[in-house]
Amino acid sequence: MDKIMDKLRKKYGDKKWIIFIEQLLFRFDDDGVTAIGAQLAYYLTLAIFPFIIFFLSILQFTPLADVNVLQKLLSPLPGETGKLLYDLINNIIKDGSIALLSFGAIGSIWSSSNGVMAVMKAVNRALDLDEDRPYIKLRGLSILFTIGLFLILIIAFTVLIFGEVIFNALFISYTWPTVIIWKILKFLIPLVFMVLSITILYKYSPSVKEGIEIKFSESIPGAIFASLLWIVLSITFSFYVSNFGSYSKTYGSLGGVIVFLIWLYMSSIVIVLGAEVNATLLSMKDKKSKRIRMIEK
Repeated sequence: MDKIMDKLRKKYGDKKWIIFIEQLLFRFDDDGVTAIGAQLAYYLTLAIFPFIIFFLSILQFTPLADVNVLQKLLSPLPGETGKLLYDLINNIIKDGSIALLSFGAIGSIWSSSNGVMAVMKAVNRALDLDEDRPYIKLRGLSILFTIGLFLILIIAFTVLIFGEVIFNALFISYTWPTVIIWKILKFLIPLVFMVLSITILYKYSPSVKEGIEIKFSESIPGAIFASLLWIVLSITFSFYVSNFGSYSKTYGSLGGVIVFLIWLYMSSIVIVLGAEVNATLLSMKDKKSKRIRMIEK
């Protein structure tokens, strides 16, 4: 990698995009992004089931109760993994009473917030900030982020599903332009909400100090980068598992779980990498105040 960077530097000099790539690569190695991604994947594994169960319990009190939201929620996962999680969570919801699930869902906020707290610490690490907030404040903030994420998901599904109903009402007879427009909207709506969620996380989760301010606009580039990279990785990994992977043959019934853990690990790295992109841009933008340190070679 150093040889490649040396060649690029000789050819293009000190262009901004060369400095950006160099800084990002240094940060990737210096902050141990892969190690942080592994830690984050562990906490997210423990948090994702309570999160989904709570989310589906909340949906029972909304007009989306009859819509197969669980299937849509798990759609980014590779086929066999999505089916495995769908059957598992669906059985939990079917066999459990509404009262019991609703009561358990309240406790699941705490479990889900552990994953959010791990993300917050990972973002702090990427931005070179020490986590010195009191535990109660940190826990309260992570719970607020968790509830906020629930609300954003509900709004996103509401807009997507009822948007389709409105679209069908407006365009009774389909033509190829209207079909293309809806297909674009079906991609853009979740993407916008995903970018918004990650932007809010990058903006408000860091433990900012006095004199340090991270603007909302400065959190957007990393969120867009993370969202697009996550979509590309998920599609590519799903295609690989479906056509070339042999996890089921190697691991048997655990194949779906192994695929899920690998996907979650890659997703965790993407979240941290998005924060590293923001940190790199901040370090290049404001060298004088040193909000985010510029890593020297």
